Amino acid sequence: MKLYYRVFFIALFVKLLLAAILPITSDESYYWVWSLHPQLNYYDHPAMVSWLFYFGRLFDGLGAASRWPGVLMSHGTLFFWTLIFRRHLNWKEKQCLLWLGLALLNPLFGAGALIITPDIPLLFFWSLGVFGFLEMLEKPSWKTSLVFGIALGLGLISKYMIALLPLSLIVASLVKWRWWKKIGIFLPVIFLGFFLGALPFFIWNLQNDWISVKFQLDHGFKSTPWKPNWTVEYIALQVGLIFPPLFYLAIKGIRKSPVWLTSLAFVPLIFFLFTSFSGYVEANWPIVSYPAIFALTVQAGGKRIQKWTKLFWAVIVLIVFGLVITQYSPFKKPIKTREFFEFQDLYSSIEKYEPLYARSYQMASRLSFEKKKMIYKLRGLNRRDAYDFWPGSLPSSHFYLIVESHEDLTKEYKDQGFRVLSSQPLSEKFKVLEIGKQ
Repeated sequence: MKLYYRVFFIALFVKLLLAAILPITSDESYYWVWSLHPQLNYYDHPAMVSWLFYFGRLFDGLGAASRWPGVLMSHGTLFFWTLIFRRHLNWKEKQCLLWLGLALLNPLFGAGALIITPDIPLLFFWSLGVFGFLEMLEKPSWKTSLVFGIALGLGLISKYMIALLPLSLIVASLVKWRWWKKIGIFLPVIFLGFFLGALPFFIWNLQNDWISVKFQLDHGFKSTPWKPNWTVEYIALQVGLIFPPLFYLAIKGIRKSPVWLTSLAFVPLIFFLFTSFSGYVEANWPIVSYPAIFALTVQAGGKRIQKWTKLFWAVIVLIVFGLVITQYSPFKKPIKTREFFEFQDLYSSIEKYEPLYARSYQMASRLSFEKKKMIYKLRGLNRRDAYDFWPGSLPSSHFYLIVESHEDLTKEYKDQGFRVLSSQPLSEKFKVLEIGKQ
């Protein structure tokens, strides 16, 4: 495995370098702001990603190097899957290298790991959970059961989609009934481990009327009239991101693979296919399927297809990286990479406005990260988020607010006696309002 680990550590070095150079996104800066307000959980997400940025702030003077703890964790995900393949699929170095190449070059799973979101710790503890479960099947004991349970608990304080891991394993167990004879007696230990791992989640939600759970249930399962493009886009995006020839290999690899691998690959994909009939599914939501999907393709063979897939992905990643660095968009409609630079025209023109508030959590977070001081979103503007629970989001009788050029002070604040005293443009898109009580 010498060549494998050489590639593994070279890739880690490159990822750390690129993570520091690549501009931070609005969502990442939001999680960075969370690290300035340490909590056991947050309104719109569990807390694990904010803890990564809490330690990452040690490197704040090095570009966007506050991502580094998250990058290390994302590489730890690759390590756990290597252990799984070596111990439970008897893979040799050549097979591990094939999988590693697919994992590193996939635009969402590989290059996307440079962007530190809740998906990073979710994938890490999902992978630890898979490893713990397989070890428990091989050597049932309270230790392996506890590891599996703790991984599920830590996964819960990373992202609630960890619930799809036990679901995937339960589906697999419908074929492998003998699993229950092995692990049934250890279910109390698994639940104990889960409770210990997820303790921050339970403490915070008990103290806050389970508002985080209610938000996620409403966000993920709110039933609205079905729009066919939701399902069509979901299927097209997943097949496209996995790449059609690779998707074909994954299906072909089912015959040569254990049932647990097939279930881990397809249960999350099918689950979100069904949810696409009640709401829009983001492209990254089924990302937990990808490690197993890539493993199925290795099981199937097809080295030529894998080689051309990796080359295709490498070109795509380089193009996207080039678009980010040059800020160029070849399309009339701004593409996703615009958010790297969305607020940069504001950075040099806001120093004289105190106290200053932003119209959205994205703007407030980016400005806070760039200026390395707290700039709050004005409470009640746009959708509810973590800012609405922090005292700093409540304004004094006189303050400044950055809004888009076409926007005005909301009726809610006008009803409280606030009025716009003056308005000044900051850029083509944004202006600052001076607001006071008359």
